[in-house]
Amino acid sequence: MRSYHIAKTTDLAAMELGRVDLYPWGGERRVEMLFKLGHDGEALYVNLLSYEEKPVAWATERNGAVWNDSCMEFFVSPSADLSAGYFNFEINSFPAMLLHYGRERGNRAPVDTEKWPTSAFRLACEKGTDPLGRGFWKLSYRIPFAFFEDQAGVKLGSGSVIRANLYRCGSNDQIAHYGVWNEIDTAAHPRPDFHQPAYFGEMVLE
Repeated sequence: MRSYHIAKTTDLAAMELGRVDLYPWGGERRVEMLFKLGHDGEALYVNLLSYEEKPVAWATERNGAVWNDSCMEFFVSPSADLSAGYFNFEINSFPAMLLHYGRERGNRAPVDTEKWPTSAFRLACEKGTDPLGRGFWKLSYRIPFAFFEDQAGVKLGSGSVIRANLYRCGSNDQIAHYGVWNEIDTAAHPRPDFHQPAYFGEMVLE
């Protein structure tokens, strides 16, 4: 199981760098995806980056089929033992967000969009070209600790241990690909399926 240290900082330069660099399913397509997470005692800050010239984004509404587009995903359980269930934040480059909550794939529901609109997470997307000429797009958003308490009844703070995995995927107008941060056993799960909380890595809040 991979582990990650979530520094108590909002300074991107001070956050630990993580990589979604395992591709348990699919063919030859690989998309480099990096992430950095931090917190300030009140919220979790999520920063994701993919190197990609022309990201695909057909879905434009909340809870649309973003997983078919160029998509970066953060699945997170606020409890170390997974007992509180998990959230799946799936976002394309529009940016459009899909956000569901539940304990397993077959027992999930969309998070209330009136109580928790996309604006509550301060979602932002930037596209550009780096000094080496590589096209990229990056996402940043903020998940209030109050969100986890409201939805899952869990209070987070320094010292808390959460479980999570991060993913990179897409199929619309591109070669299908399925990248993960923490490994998923393909012998037990031969077909692509990100809804595998048993394979979430461990993250500790400073």
